[in-house]
Order: sequence, then C-alpha cells, then structure tokens
Amino acid sequence: MTEDTDNLRAMLAEMLVGLGYKVLQAASVSAALAVLADQKVDLLLSDVVMGGQTGGIELARAARAIDPNMRIVLMSGYMEHFLPRAHSEVCDAILMKPYRRHELASRLRELLDTRVS
Repeated sequence: MTEDTDNLRAMLAEMLVGLGYKVLQAASVSAALAVLADQKVDLLLSDVVMGGQTGGIELARAARAIDPNMRIVLMSGYMEHFLPRAHSEVCDAILMKPYRRHELASRLRELLDTRVS
C-alpha cells in the first residue's frame, strides 16, 4: 500500500490488517517499487496524487510491467478527468476518497477472488 501522508498510511494499514491482510507499506513511488522488486504482491493499493514528480498512475504502470497479473487499485480524493482513462489503462479499480471500510473490504475481496493466476 502506497500513501505519502503518514497518518493516512497508518490508518489505512491498520484498517487492512483488521480485514485480515498482510500489509507492506510505502511512503513513495520509489519505496513501493523497491518492495515490488523484492516481494510477491497480489494487490497494490496506491494513492494517485503523491508528493514528488511521480504518482500512483506511474507506479501502477511500473507494477503492471513487473507482474501483469497483479491487481491494482488506485485511490483519489480528486475527481479529475484522467481517472477514467487511468482506470482502463493501468488499474483494476478506483476508490474515491473518502470511502468506507466496507467499500474497501468488498472491492479488495472482489478483485482478489477474481485474480488471474
């Protein structure tokens, strides 16, 4: 899970652990790419807008190149024009912030249950 805001990352990690997931955390695209290079990851959950020049869409593209079968969910608090295009190009789902715990839980479960092996 990649989120550049510390308190949001901690809260999301706690929520995911509470849902029964093993969570690997990254505060930046470069940290996330280091994790993906070193670990098998079934699902990448990333914020779209992060500090620095790269963000969630670039991370999703790189993650897809690493593992074409990895499920990718992008999160955003901004309803920008590029999100629908990004969805079809680089990710399996978009969660608009704020979202509720049950929305996150059902979306992740659905994607993991339909994962291509």
